[in-house]
Amino acid sequence: REYKDASVLDIARELLPPEVTAVCSLSNLCTSPKARRMGIAAKLCSEAERLTKEELSFDEIYLRVESENEAAKKLYEDKLGYQCKFE
Repeated sequence: REYKDASVLDIARELLPPEVTAVCSLSNLCTSPKARRMGIAAKLCSEAERLTKEELSFDEIYLRVESENEAAKKLYEDKLGYQCKFE
């Protein structure tokens, strides 16, 4: 109950050792097959980016995508401008 009303960022700052740096990560983003190709994933990414910057004050967000998910990688890299950092 000690952290009941605390933000995730405040909890991380309190509990993580100083040599550990917190990062924002977006993972497991998916849309229903019936809702694909309607711009929903792009809107969700845009909102995640906004929250990352405005609410959490981070400069970047890491996006995790399964390496074999070519359709998602094409969206994120080609359309939304994400860059591959790790494989």
